[in-house]
Amino acid sequence: AVIGEVILKWASREHRQGEIGYAFHPRCAGKGYATEAAGVMLRLGFDDLGLRRIIGRLDVRNTASRASWNDSACAVRRISCRTRS
Repeated sequence: AVIGEVILKWASREHRQGEIGYAFHPRCAGKGYATEAAGVMLRLGFDDLGLRRIIGRLDVRNTASRASWNDSACAVRRISCRTRS
């Protein structure tokens, strides 16, 4: 069964910048799937693809998604998180 999706895409080859996004079924919330998946994608982008920056786009009203992104970013320790309303 598919419980969600995670995507990492090139935003700019010239600037070695990527973008990450994820969505999971609500019944899978709170189980750490998004944090784990985002962490894997961040390491893939930085370590294997040589990206210098990865942007996470999310709805700031979704506090669980924001927490997951921050947890993943802190685990990788290569990105800063700025939240815009």
